[in-house]
Amino acid sequence: MTDDTPVDALRQCLQRAGLGPDDTLLLACSGGRDSQVLMHAVAALRPVVRAAVAHVHHGLQSRADDWLVFCAAEASSLGLPFLSRRLRVSAGFGALGLEAWARAGRYRALADMAAEIGARVVLTAHHANDQLETVELRRRRGSGLLGLAGMRESSPMPHAPAGMRVLRPFLGLSRQQLAEWAQAHGIQWVEDPSNQDTRLARNRVRRFLDQRLRDDALSLPDELASIGLLQQAADRLLGQAEADVAACTVHLASHTAAADWPMLSRSAMMGLDSVRRAEALRWWLGRLGCRMPSRLKLFEIERQLLLAAASQALVRHDGITLLRYRDRIGVMPEVLPISPLLLRWKGETFVDLPAGRLYIEQAGSGQALPTAVPDTVDADWLSRTEILIDQGRGGERLRLSPSSPSRSWKKLMQARGIPACLRACLPVIRADGQPIHAAPFGLLADMPCDAHAAHGSSGPRVQLSWQPAAALQPWL
Repeated sequence: MTDDTPVDALRQCLQRAGLGPDDTLLLACSGGRDSQVLMHAVAALRPVVRAAVAHVHHGLQSRADDWLVFCAAEASSLGLPFLSRRLRVSAGFGALGLEAWARAGRYRALADMAAEIGARVVLTAHHANDQLETVELRRRRGSGLLGLAGMRESSPMPHAPAGMRVLRPFLGLSRQQLAEWAQAHGIQWVEDPSNQDTRLARNRVRRFLDQRLRDDALSLPDELASIGLLQQAADRLLGQAEADVAACTVHLASHTAAADWPMLSRSAMMGLDSVRRAEALRWWLGRLGCRMPSRLKLFEIERQLLLAAASQALVRHDGITLLRYRDRIGVMPEVLPISPLLLRWKGETFVDLPAGRLYIEQAGSGQALPTAVPDTVDADWLSRTEILIDQGRGGERLRLSPSSPSRSWKKLMQARGIPACLRACLPVIRADGQPIHAAPFGLLADMPCDAHAAHGSSGPRVQLSWQPAAALQPWL
């Protein structure tokens, strides 16, 4: 191995990706040997490379605080900016399992740090042995051809906004090559004891493959060549799967929502044969940033989201909840229900709520409002009135316009096509107990007379509008 093999691998990878000194990169660093080699390779390429180091504190090991301090010190010694995030273990991992919970949390934290510094690319230190382990794990789980094709040098960032990517410059290098380079350059690292825990599937697979490599039952170059052939075959399959997903995608009014949270039409998916439908589901899940599902997991997803007769279905996979409501299939936003909030308005221009923001802005102020709701209320009346922001009530009757009949809140939600599991996130605003505004519809027709008192006069008036959280928009 030449002295600068990891540096050359990184340089060539960045060239293939079309990245230069004007691009900001985020380097994911655990403190382990492989990520330490990547950090030193990044430092060696400055100023051609502009990067910051990111560490995710999972809170699962007794020495996790020490690892955070170590990574920060190493980044500082190389003159690289450093960021970190701590995962909230108290949130639990429930049915996800520890590995899936940690993976999803790690990628979300990395995506958050990347967005903070304006980076669209995250570097990881996955190497050739990791590639072999990934393929073997997927083979055992029955992940299909797309799964057996392994990790790509560049792929969409899991659990991140559209357009953010993961770059893996060391996939052509072995663990042994990185170890030799680290030793030759006196690089320090930390050892994670969980890597020896054979209760974890990846560690069991690693031991199995390492023994096979030592016994010459496997050849790493030959295995990588085989994976390369599978990737070529998968590329052809990917083209068909991508086209099928495009044909089955529900077109949304919000282009941003459509890009970040693509939704599928159940009826269109059912029009595909079983093989194409399975590969389209795999491709769509990959676009969402999920790992390839096992054969059994894919069957469960297909059964719940496509084959079940119920109008609403939920299934959990790799840190996200997939939701079907009627003909639409998408990601269920991680938003909390509304809790009752009493408010005395004192001129605030907005109120933050669990699933969005309520704007209270002066009409005619020249400010751009988030929604085009023409109705306004008297500002003096609003300041004198006790406001309650709460959930809708199923049988409560509301009238959206003077010319329309009143309908129950539940019927309005059903007519709008809003899933029952998300309705508790949508605020209804009450003034002295009477509803005056209901999301996502806007101001209601049956408001107290005093709310209109200044109509036609020169008194100040305000406009109420609600902006939902981005992840909620596709379902509204």
